[in-house]
Amino acid sequence: MGWGGVVAVLVLGLALSADSGETGKGNSEGAREEGGSEALTTPRDDGPRPAMRQIFSSMTYLLPRSIDPERFGSPAERAGIMAELDKLANSVDGLESHGRGRGAGFNFLSLSLAEDVEQIRMRYEAGDYDEARYFLIGSIQNCVTCHSRRPSDLQYPFAAKLTETVEMEALTLHEKALLYVVTRRFDEALSDWEKFLRDPSTPASQFEVSGVLSDYLTISVRGTRQYTRARETMEKFAKREDLSIYLSDLVADWIESLRWLEAHPKDLTGLVQARERVAQARALNELPGDRSGLVFDLAASGWLNEIADREAEANFARTPRKLSDTELSEVFYLLGMIEYRSPLGFWIDESANHLEAAVRIDPQGAFAALAFRHLEEDMIIGY
Repeated sequence: MGWGGVVAVLVLGLALSADSGETGKGNSEGAREEGGSEALTTPRDDGPRPAMRQIFSSMTYLLPRSIDPERFGSPAERAGIMAELDKLANSVDGLESHGRGRGAGFNFLSLSLAEDVEQIRMRYEAGDYDEARYFLIGSIQNCVTCHSRRPSDLQYPFAAKLTETVEMEALTLHEKALLYVVTRRFDEALSDWEKFLRDPSTPASQFEVSGVLSDYLTISVRGTRQYTRARETMEKFAKREDLSIYLSDLVADWIESLRWLEAHPKDLTGLVQARERVAQARALNELPGDRSGLVFDLAASGWLNEIADREAEANFARTPRKLSDTELSEVFYLLGMIEYRSPLGFWIDESANHLEAAVRIDPQGAFAALAFRHLEEDMIIGY
C-alpha cells in the first residue's frame, strides 16, 4: 500500500480502530496548561528554526521509507530508522520547549507533534510498523495546521528539501498539496488543489467529504488571503453537473462570502472586525455542523491568530500588551468556537485548547464562563 493508501486509511480513521480503538485526536485530548500571562515568564533567545531544521531533515529520511511498507519494516532499514526517530524526538522536544513561551497555539501544536513522535517510536520499536506509519503520516498534520494558522510570507529553504526526497509522482494531487503546505509553498499547493478539483473522475461530494475543499479554502483565505482566486475556483467548481443540492448551496454561500471579502479588504483587521466576521459566519450556519459560514470563520481565525501571536510575543519580550486579559480571553474563546463549529481536520482539534486558554487568561471573566460551559458540555457528552 503506497502513500495514497496510507492517507486514505488516515482519513477514514481505520488503521488503529480495528486493533486498539484509536482514531486520531479529539476535543477532550487537546486541553493544555497554557495561554495565560503566567505561562510566559521565562525569556529565551533561541528560536524554533534549529529544531525545525532537524525535524525536516529527519522527515526527509523517514517519509520516503514510509511510502513503501516493506522497506519501512525491513530489518536492513531498522537501525537507520530508529536512529532518525531518536533525532526526531530530540528535535521535537526542543521545539516543544520553545513553544512553552510562544502562546497557546504554537504550544499546543508542538506538544501534539511531540506526542505523535513518541507514538511513532514506541510502535516502531515494538514492530508495529503499520501503526508507526499511521502516526508518522498523521504527524504531518501538525505542520500543516501550524503553517496555515495565519497569513505569512516566511520561507524556510531547508523545508523545500523535503519535497525533493519524496517521490512526488507517487502522491495524489491532494497529498502533494498538503506536502507543499508543510514546506510553505502555498501557491503550488493551491495549484495542485485546483487541478484536483477539475478532475471529473472524482465525485464532487468526495472533495467535501475528504476535506479538500476546506483545505483549499484554509490556505487561499487564511493562509494567503487570495479571495479572488478562491472565488474564481469555487465558481468553476459550482458548474459541475454532479453537485448535490446541499453542496451546491454550500458552495454558493462560500462564493458570496468570498465576494464580500473582496469588496471589503480594509475591514478585516483587529478584534472588532474579527467579531463581525464571526457573527457573519454564525448567521449563515443554520444547523449544527453547518459549514456555510466557513469562509468568514477562516477570515476571522486568521486575524485572531495574528492577534494572539502578537500578544504572546509581547508577553514573551516583557513589553506591554495591547489587549486586556478580558479581550485576550475573548480572542481564544472565538478561536475555540470557530474550531468547534468548523473543525478543519480529523487529526488535530484545537477547540478545547483554545477554550481552556480563554479560561486561564481571565478566570473570572465572562468569556471564561462561556468557554468553561462548552468544555464541560464536551467532556460530559464525550464520555
